[in-house]
Amino acid sequence: MIAVQLAVELLILTFVGVFARKRNIVDDAFTAKLTNLMFAVAIPCLIFNSIRASAEFSPALLKSCALATAMGFIVVALSIGIGHVFYLIGHRTGYARITRYALSFCHYSFMGIPVIRGLFGDEGMLAYSFFMIAVRIGYFTVSESLLVPPTQEKQKKTPREILKGIFLNPCLLAVILGLVFWVARIPVPEIADWCIRQLSAVCTPMWLLLCGTVLGKYAFRDILKPHFFRIPVLRCVMMPAVFFLITRLFLLLGADPLICKIAVIYSALPIPSLTTVYVLKYDPYPGDQLEAVGASVLSVVLSAATLPVWYLLLG
Repeated sequence: MIAVQLAVELLILTFVGVFARKRNIVDDAFTAKLTNLMFAVAIPCLIFNSIRASAEFSPALLKSCALATAMGFIVVALSIGIGHVFYLIGHRTGYARITRYALSFCHYSFMGIPVIRGLFGDEGMLAYSFFMIAVRIGYFTVSESLLVPPTQEKQKKTPREILKGIFLNPCLLAVILGLVFWVARIPVPEIADWCIRQLSAVCTPMWLLLCGTVLGKYAFRDILKPHFFRIPVLRCVMMPAVFFLITRLFLLLGADPLICKIAVIYSALPIPSLTTVYVLKYDPYPGDQLEAVGASVLSVVLSAATLPVWYLLLG
């Protein structure tokens, strides 16, 4: 029941954001600024608080965090590989590029953080903070190149820019700082602790409202068509099915059940919000643009129905 209740809560908060956008209470500029604020301040506070306030440090718990990071790299690598297979099967068309991107990455922040926190609590959020290290590295280094058409000139980054983007990322810095405070058991001043906890608390509702404001830009009547469900079904049904089977093998080898569950739930999340942004930026074909919008919106709706199913299957 907890998964069903969470799915309903996610939908309600998301559609509050849709309503706000439809009624012009917020606009694109507001959404962009608030998204930057969340990534720069609120999410790092949540990650820092999840790590430093976790159970008392022990080598076993540190090992579990390292295994979560390793699982993140495995999932990201396999996801990109699966996405590329579908890209080749689709003959490298615009639709195939969208499919590759949608299968390689997911909505790991807007939707992932509220879902993982709601289903697995503080312990799950601790593991997910380390799991996301690999996701963020992969997302920053190869994300855009997966969607840019071969005829378009890619924006090349220098090794210094890549390393700067990875290691000066506020979320990764929050992981490192949280580790220092956790291992050394450094106390946080009471006032600072209260501020960090309050900022952490706004993450879940605010991310979902932001997700709704993005979806609210589009007319649902244009995208509620059967063929737009193709990519969402691959993202929300096929991908978690693949990783459900893979993690069963890991469990036989003694893997941590919680980390395996996080891997499956991560793979069942909707496609990334930047899918539409990149397609609108680089792909002039209206059919591909509408495909990206339709897949983005419908994958959020479909995931609300499929996430409880996967959670129940995971036991």
